Amino acid sequence: MLDILKKGSGALQGFFSVGLNTKFLITIGIVITITLCTAFHLLSKKQERQILSQVEKQARILFQQIIITRKWVASHGGGVVYVEKLPGVKSNPYLPKADIIGKGGRVYTKRNPALVTRELSEYAAKEGLYWFHITSLKLINPDNAPDDFEKEALIAFEKDSQKEFSKIESIKGKKVFRYMSPLYIGEECLQCHAAQDYKVGDVRGGISVFMPMEDVEMAIRSNTTMMKITGGLTIFFVSLVLMFLIRFFVVKPIGKLKKDSVRIGTGSYGTFSPLKTGDEIEELSTAFYEMADKLKEYHTTLEDKVKIATEDLAEVNKKLIEANRRLEELDKRKSAFMADISHELRTPLTAIRGAMDYLIAKSDGGTTPFLEIVKNNADRLTRLVNDLLDLSRIEMGTIGMMLKPYDISTLINEIVITFQPLASEKKIELEVSTKRGLVTSIDEDRIRQVLINLISNALQFTPEGGKITVRAYEENSNVVVSVSDNGTGIAPEDQEKIFEKFHKVKDSGSRGAGLGLAICKGIVEAHGGSIRVESEVGKGSNFVFTLPRVRS
Repeated sequence: MLDILKKGSGALQGFFSVGLNTKFLITIGIVITITLCTAFHLLSKKQERQILSQVEKQARILFQQIIITRKWVASHGGGVVYVEKLPGVKSNPYLPKADIIGKGGRVYTKRNPALVTRELSEYAAKEGLYWFHITSLKLINPDNAPDDFEKEALIAFEKDSQKEFSKIESIKGKKVFRYMSPLYIGEECLQCHAAQDYKVGDVRGGISVFMPMEDVEMAIRSNTTMMKITGGLTIFFVSLVLMFLIRFFVVKPIGKLKKDSVRIGTGSYGTFSPLKTGDEIEELSTAFYEMADKLKEYHTTLEDKVKIATEDLAEVNKKLIEANRRLEELDKRKSAFMADISHELRTPLTAIRGAMDYLIAKSDGGTTPFLEIVKNNADRLTRLVNDLLDLSRIEMGTIGMMLKPYDISTLINEIVITFQPLASEKKIELEVSTKRGLVTSIDEDRIRQVLINLISNALQFTPEGGKITVRAYEENSNVVVSVSDNGTGIAPEDQEKIFEKFHKVKDSGSRGAGLGLAICKGIVEAHGGSIRVESEVGKGSNFVFTLPRVRS
């Protein structure tokens, strides 16, 4: 069933892909064929019924002629007539004194209506025209016994439910039209049948008329053939005329519109002349060419605007390229300046820190708290300068790294041990989940810097009684390190910007400059890895970075 539907769908698609002329021709041809075939079929059936009706009428007339003949015989000579008994003529065994001898010694034999009917039937059958059979349910002559058709008709006649019967049967391989009507007892019939208790008006029997259907069938076939030929020629000539009309009045004008639309589509505008058909196609062509003229005008105007816009865009693009070049140069200069100034600031800051250590050691105790404050701020300023220096080197691509294979689990355990006292002081559980053998090529100091930054942030944003977990594992040929906490979390809008320099989460309470995570990102990416954050406000954060695995 599915294959049939697919084939039907394919045929339908094929129909819709052919030309307009072919579609019209196929559609009109189908409509005309169906209409004419239906009309010819109905007409053929009607003619067939009319022919059969004529045959039935002929059979009815023939029956009446037989009845008239029987009445004539019954009303002459006491219900019988005499015919000369020639050679081959048999006497009627059912009549008394069937033969008489006339003058001259000629022998004559009696013929009653039944026998006359039978002999006429035999004579007509020899001529090949028709034949008939007299029959009755109350037989005198066994040769007149009824067949099934006649028996059914005789029963109906006696019940007075039907006056005539007709039927087409096949006898000896040939079709025959049969007609049967009843025989009623008349006054002239009582001469022979009074002894059988018949009275006038009773059904004595019936006469079954047989009419060959060969000529009728030939006439029907001839009519059918003629109708088929007429229908075929009609369909052919009508389709031919319609094809010509459609091609001249529809397809040709539409073809011109199609050709001109292709020209317009390729941008080849020219002079177009509307079609002069005096109908809707002319109106369509007029509207089409008016649209083409407007499109041409619009296209010309648009080309001018595009040309001007392109020139302006080229100039703007040139300026943007120059501005971008200058910005890149300024950015490099800024990074170089930040690196230089950070480097220059480290020397006096180192001296200040050394001097502060000396003063604290030599102080009498009264000024020590103030000196400690100065030293702490000097340390903070030193860290800020170091961060600025690292960030500048990362941006310039000059950050120096000494890469070598290292088991990162060892580094994680060392750093976690360092932070354990601070975590205990804040009543935060600091947990490690890692295994040995996670070797990756890293700069130990730089990755240490990343881990310290991430764990410090976790301790800063995790409340008392919270938990921080540091994990390391292998995934897809990478070493994955994560630092997760159940602290305050980070809002979605901040997660996208948290690794940008100088970006600080709102209401975080952080006192840094917002450089730590930017430096972490630069260091991890310089190792060929990546870093990301997964966080939900109120439930905590998970910072994850990956590094390429080194197989031992």
